[in-house]
Amino acid sequence: MFRRLVDRFARVADPESDERGYKRASEREHLDVAKTFGGYHVDGFLTDEHGEALRTALDSVMGTPTPGDDRTPTQRRAQALADLARTELDNGHTGTGGPYDRTSP
Repeated sequence: MFRRLVDRFARVADPESDERGYKRASEREHLDVAKTFGGYHVDGFLTDEHGEALRTALDSVMGTPTPGDDRTPTQRRAQALADLARTELDNGHTGTGGPYDRTSP
């Protein structure tokens, strides 16, 4: 509640602050996926908009744990990200030229 009040005050006091903040966040946005020993390391920064979209998508795929699912939330979130990627690839929602492009010979 307090955070929303402060954000509202900032927008009224300096209407251009949102644009400057978004521009700075956009310039910092990055995602790195690097092969390491035995897996991949994922690191990055997303704008609020992109982070909220990703978190909402992950939460929708994760759902609530089923009885007997003893994975941690972070483990379930990792599986949800893999499930989202697999869904996109399996349904042909990707562009061309990538290693999983199904239109390539």
